[in-house]
Amino acid sequence: MSSSCNEDNLSPQCAMSEHCELLRRWWSKLRNYGRLPDFSGRSVLVAEEDANMADGMQLIASKGLHCKVWRAESRQEILRIIQNEHPDLLVLSLKLAQPDPLAFLHDLHARYPSLAIMAVTLEAEGPSVDGPSAERPSDAELFNAHVSDILTKPWQPAELEAKLELALWECAMADSLAEVDFQYRKIFELNMEPMVIVDGETGEIETANNSFCELTGLAAGELHSRRVADYLAAGEGERFQAGLMVCGSRGQGTIGGISLMTNGYQRLFDVTTTFYDTPDKRLACLAFKDISEKHDLEMRLTEAAQKDTLTDLYNQRSFQTRIEGVVAAARHKQGPLTLMLLDLDSFKACNDKHGHQTGDLVLQTVGRLINQNIRAGHDEGFRCGGDEFAVVLRGADADVASGIGQRLQESFAEAQNYGTSLSIGVAQHEPSMNPKAFIQAADRALYRAKMAGKSCISVWDTRTGAAS
Repeated sequence: MSSSCNEDNLSPQCAMSEHCELLRRWWSKLRNYGRLPDFSGRSVLVAEEDANMADGMQLIASKGLHCKVWRAESRQEILRIIQNEHPDLLVLSLKLAQPDPLAFLHDLHARYPSLAIMAVTLEAEGPSVDGPSAERPSDAELFNAHVSDILTKPWQPAELEAKLELALWECAMADSLAEVDFQYRKIFELNMEPMVIVDGETGEIETANNSFCELTGLAAGELHSRRVADYLAAGEGERFQAGLMVCGSRGQGTIGGISLMTNGYQRLFDVTTTFYDTPDKRLACLAFKDISEKHDLEMRLTEAAQKDTLTDLYNQRSFQTRIEGVVAAARHKQGPLTLMLLDLDSFKACNDKHGHQTGDLVLQTVGRLINQNIRAGHDEGFRCGGDEFAVVLRGADADVASGIGQRLQESFAEAQNYGTSLSIGVAQHEPSMNPKAFIQAADRALYRAKMAGKSCISVWDTRTGAAS
């Protein structure tokens, strides 16, 4: 830099020289560390009307940077070479872009958005010699026209080399980013799990992958601006939005067990959310993992662990757990709740006379009749011991329970019972009863029925504290 230039008041030429010197040193360090990319696969189109300058540009680009170089001397040649050869970088003298350089640059970017452009201009100050009446476009206007860098005539070889290296480095990085974007887009689009990108604030769908489109039966374009909540099962929208807000505050998270309606069927998904910021808005990637089969299997395994395999009734462990739940619900809702305890009369004699296999058949008969005489999905039957059974009746009083007990006795009497019969104790829940007191009341009623003889029904009277 000239000694006449001070640090506080640099001329444009001195400032540019200083900038290029810094670039040159930077590139030299990168070269020494072996971090520069190989530009031998890159290509440059030199569009310069001055043959000497074009020769210099070609020499630096081809010999210095090992790029392939094309040359053009008119707008028509520029467009033809770009269309046929697809160069990475266009070094464009604005004189060849006349009569309207800015319009030409905008048109190039619209048609070839990946093309990097370096504009070659005359000196920044004074009227342009590129045309008798035209003024040189300002740097701001050129950058707004998608120019990546500006080279001012007269330029120095070191300056041109530094700018070419920088432009080609940016092309390499842009290609790498484009490749990464392509790979991630393919991962997104072809992922077997349904995925959507949504607006992190509004929840509107920006784009959806093929699996989510198949899930909803709609194309990605049809899903745009709709909401994921539109495809949830009834009652799930509020929980989903709340979960989305919680995950958004953390940046990521999973909303478990969300039901979606897919082609008229309801399926269960875990929704994994990942939020990220873009220059325009905050987005969230939602990945839907179908857990329907897993959930069904878990339910079946849970059900199997709670069931008595011989009678297909719930087992004793389930009885202890569920009786606490139904008592708590009865206290809250103030609705009637009745418990029936059943015992097989003469069951030991049946086993002794006919064998345990026959005894198992009798137990299976009781289980089948209980399931047939109670409301599926509402009432529940249990095998509580060897020959002891229980029935929990929701929303039913002692009279209803007695009627069900009579039908059970009649049906069992008509079945092949091998000399056995059913004794039944009935207790209706009272607000003062805890689960233990509730069971004890039914048990006392059953004891009274057993004492009264075979095939009897006894109801616990809470007013007298005795069975009748």
